[in-house]
Amino acid sequence: MKTILLVTNSFPFGLGEASFIRPEIRALSKQFHICIVSRNVTEAQTTQLPENVTVVRYNPRAKYHVGILLWKALCAKDFRREMLSLLRSGTLRGYKIQKALRYCMRSMHFARFLEEVRATLPESVLLYTYWNDFSVYSLSMIKRPKDKLVSRLHRADIYLTASNRYYFPLKVVSNAKTDLLAFISKQGMQYFQETFCDTIPAQVFYLGVKPQKNQAPFSEKDSLNILSFSYLSPVKRVSRIVECLGQVNDISVHWVHIGDGTEREKVTAEAQKHLAGKENITYTFKGAMENEDALRYISENEFDFLLNVSASEGIPVTMMECMSFGIPVVATDVGGVSELMEDGQNGYLLSEDFSFEAFHQTLKAYQTLSYAQKCILRKNALQTWQNKFNEEANMCRFSEALQNL
Repeated sequence: MKTILLVTNSFPFGLGEASFIRPEIRALSKQFHICIVSRNVTEAQTTQLPENVTVVRYNPRAKYHVGILLWKALCAKDFRREMLSLLRSGTLRGYKIQKALRYCMRSMHFARFLEEVRATLPESVLLYTYWNDFSVYSLSMIKRPKDKLVSRLHRADIYLTASNRYYFPLKVVSNAKTDLLAFISKQGMQYFQETFCDTIPAQVFYLGVKPQKNQAPFSEKDSLNILSFSYLSPVKRVSRIVECLGQVNDISVHWVHIGDGTEREKVTAEAQKHLAGKENITYTFKGAMENEDALRYISENEFDFLLNVSASEGIPVTMMECMSFGIPVVATDVGGVSELMEDGQNGYLLSEDFSFEAFHQTLKAYQTLSYAQKCILRKNALQTWQNKFNEEANMCRFSEALQNL
């Protein structure tokens, strides 16, 4: 049985990556021994691992000499080439120098730890990082002749945005030794190849979710029950939901949000300001929930559709999960969302910069459907999950691809 050295941000600790990586662990552990290197040293373990899966924790604050690490980064050929490339393109900036230096230092520090872990593993190992960040560069530093290197790519590790100041240090160099880039969406792969490099072997491997024991309940009614299910961060724009619902006066809506995050206080304050006291709008913030608890809650309550108004996405697993219950989706057409959505067939697409008028029109369009038409939307949503986002089928395909490297 082959061995995988898998790098994660937090899994199997905390809740941040649990719903994404658990399905892969279940599938991959049937074919591989797995050694997980988690960069989480603070949270408790939340996932029970199969017997052939071990885990070690990397502490990025482990003792090191800053001066020596800085000198090694400054002397590194890749860093100097990066600076020369930025200079030639006229895009050399102070923050980019600082960011590239930090990137090299973090990669070197992590590589030293990974080398110690790698020394305990067999001669041939599959090096796999779940995120295309500095860890892929670290793994490339310790890669041995018989090793293979794989990286998944999602959203935050692909797209140049204001949040990353439109710069990823050493993006091409970091992936130069990669044997497979595994994208979660076609749009993400296209963007990467057009923006960074199109010579590295790449394929799309959709994530997936498991089948549900029962479909979510649904009955004929005039009011709308809307679910949103995401981290409360600026990119998820949950405050836009508050803003739009605050202007809805002719539709009765009960809105439930599952998830916590950095914008919790802001969003709850805005909801209190704009929604409290509106007779036609009620809302509930459920906060953070274990994935299984969240799915159980969804299965026991009626929801007309999942609402996602993010400014940027890969393909949200929450959309797949709701579709596996037969729940349609209303979402902004960003990232790979259109690979999951068929406007008017299994839900509705909003433009990224949608107006309140467009939002209101979408609510009305759904509300005016007959019960039979709503049931067709739900049937189509379930079929989308079955055809494209079935966990077992997708994870088996990914596991086979890794076996064949």
